Order: sequence, then structure tokens, then C-alpha cells
Amino acid sequence: MSNGFKNLEDKRTKPLRLTNCVLFIVEMVLFAFPYIAMIDSDGNYHFKTILELILGMNAEDNKWIKLGLLAIAFAIIPIVGFFVTAFDKNSCVKSFFGCVCSFAGIFCLVFVVPQFSPQLAFGAMAAIIIYLLIFAISVSLALKTVAIRAMKRKEQEKIAEHNEA
Repeated sequence: MSNGFKNLEDKRTKPLRLTNCVLFIVEMVLFAFPYIAMIDSDGNYHFKTILELILGMNAEDNKWIKLGLLAIAFAIIPIVGFFVTAFDKNSCVKSFFGCVCSFAGIFCLVFVVPQFSPQLAFGAMAAIIIYLLIFAISVSLALKTVAIRAMKRKEQEKIAEHNEA
């Protein structure tokens, strides 16, 4: 039995879904921007991007392995968010994954990265702002989807009442 909610992608939710997709792509572009600032023994700053952290993992230094694994997590979060948002057109899973991915990204940037580096660079700050935008858009998308479901349910009830009469 069909529940009547097969096509929830309409003119109100499609722009929000596409905006989330674009913001996840921007998150991936930010991999090339400096995320953290490492301070060496001389007090000089060395800015590292996500790509440098992934490619620069060194088995001799435990800190670099941990940073590399964290960078891989940073790379996976927007990729998963993008694919779920891009291919999920009919359910509310895209909103859930948008919220979870943005929360995970912000959590890693705010609470995990400072354990390795005291300074966040431009890429990390921009990523936090974009993750906040993704979270807000995902919540808005979820609310619109729920409203559309309620509206379609009322329409179906009216049609059923009209057919019974």
C-alpha cells in the first residue's frame, strides 16, 4: 500500500536541497585552505591544509598520524553529506544527515583540533560558518518536508471524504 508521499521534492524543498549540496561542495573546496596553524620549536607558524595532513602522515610521529586520521574524518564528513543530500530526494534523511554532518564537523573543529594545534586557520573558521549554514538549512528543509507531508495528508483526507459522500 502506498503512503502517498512518494514525491516530496517540490518547488519549496528543491532549492534548499541544492543549496545544501553546494555548501557541502564548498566544504570540500576548503580542504585546500589552511585549517590549522602548527607552531614549531622556534615559534614560527606553519599552516596546514586538510590535504597536507592526509598526505603528510608520518609513521615516525604519533601526532602526525592522529592529525592525518582527523583530516580523513574531516574529508569524509562533507563527502557523505553531499552524496546523501544529492541522492535523497524523497525522504527526510537528507535533513538528518545535514544536521549530523554539520554537528560532527563543528564538534571536531571546536573540541578535537585544539588538542593538536592551539590555532585554527582561515579554512577552519570558514568551515564552521558553512557548517552552521548547513545546519540551519537542514532544519528548515526538515520543517518544510513535514509541512508538505501534513498538507498532502489533508488533501488526501478531503479527497477521501469527497469520494465517500
